[in-house]
Amino acid sequence: MLKRTIQARCPAQLFKNQQKADFTPEMWGGAATEYERAFGGKLESYARQVIEDHMDRSNMGAVLDVGCGTGAVWDALKGTGAQCKSFTGIDYSEDMINKAKQKLTHTPSPFPHNELHIMDGTAMSFNDSSFDTIFAMFSLLFFTDKLKGMQEIHRVLRPSGNAVIGCWAPVQTIEWVHYSNVALKSVLGSSLPKIRPENKAELPNFQTYANPLVLKADLVKAGFLGDCVSVAAVTRTFSFKGAVELERLWLDMSLTYPSLSFVMNTFPKDEIKDIKAEVAKSFATVVHEATQTTEHHGVLRGTANVALCKK
Repeated sequence: MLKRTIQARCPAQLFKNQQKADFTPEMWGGAATEYERAFGGKLESYARQVIEDHMDRSNMGAVLDVGCGTGAVWDALKGTGAQCKSFTGIDYSEDMINKAKQKLTHTPSPFPHNELHIMDGTAMSFNDSSFDTIFAMFSLLFFTDKLKGMQEIHRVLRPSGNAVIGCWAPVQTIEWVHYSNVALKSVLGSSLPKIRPENKAELPNFQTYANPLVLKADLVKAGFLGDCVSVAAVTRTFSFKGAVELERLWLDMSLTYPSLSFVMNTFPKDEIKDIKAEVAKSFATVVHEATQTTEHHGVLRGTANVALCKK
């Protein structure tokens, strides 16, 4: 495959505007449908595994989901038969909340009380010690102030309550991300933008807590006792049906992964659609060759670091 030689615009010039445009509630909300299609089931799968393996489903009390997105944790709680007095979901994206509301409206809830709020996870309006169980599955790692988010979770968690913080393990263990990187390099080569070190630190980084020791250390800084925090590696396997589904997955990723969205938007607008199509095809080919799947079926695996905290 010939590598493209399209000249990307300078990320240093784009950075300030890009940060405002792409890493805001509007960015996440603008891709709510693609997010649900690409990752709703995957995120539910991780939450479901944690609930089944590490939690007492018979008495979860008042539950809060921080960065609830389109409602994956609600799906997991419902699917595992968890007994909850109430479910509250918050997200700073209005479109994500609206998508979650549609789900709760059209699906009977097993929980006596359900609430969804547009709210910043680093400045929650809840009183201290309001919840028995708190989830933050793959949301807190995108917070601008992650420590503040952890402190807020600790604050609104009741004594003896449980918090679950889901983050991604190293990129090599998240096959859809790893193969996406391979496809990007295959298609774009030297045209891939180079982000300056001083800007890279400010970009959302889903690998912030790839090291479980760093995740635990920050939770201790936030107020949790070290003996009350453990980090489990949770690996899930997802099936796909051939090249078309893989291409659709990558195209959805290009809209819902902040860093990938940033890279794509460094190219001229009239070229982005064609570049995305080419990378999506390369992604499908790379996955097919690397995983030795059949033409019509295959699997991708991904590992998460999940912190289990008790107050």
